[in-house]
Amino acid sequence: MLNEVRTILGSSDGGRLITGTTAVTGRFTAIVVNEDAVFDELEVNGVDVMTARGLTGETVTAGMYLGSGFHYQGAQRGEFTTIKLVSGSVMVY
Repeated sequence: MLNEVRTILGSSDGGRLITGTTAVTGRFTAIVVNEDAVFDELEVNGVDVMTARGLTGETVTAGMYLGSGFHYQGAQRGEFTTIKLVSGSVMVY
């Protein structure tokens, strides 16, 4: 149970700041928006989730938390695999 809580809170691997408009790839379980942000690409386990999450063309306000989701499309654990911003900054965990 403790491992699941750490995953949800994004505290298992530290964090990484993302700014600018270059796509960042990796394996992240959580996103916290530092500055109002607009996403250009957002993938979970390699699948585009922009439309499914209602993020296309939307501004996500500072302070918002986005979790990758558990058991995403049959996977044991969902992970953000590609994040690309149009504007703003986010911390990923």
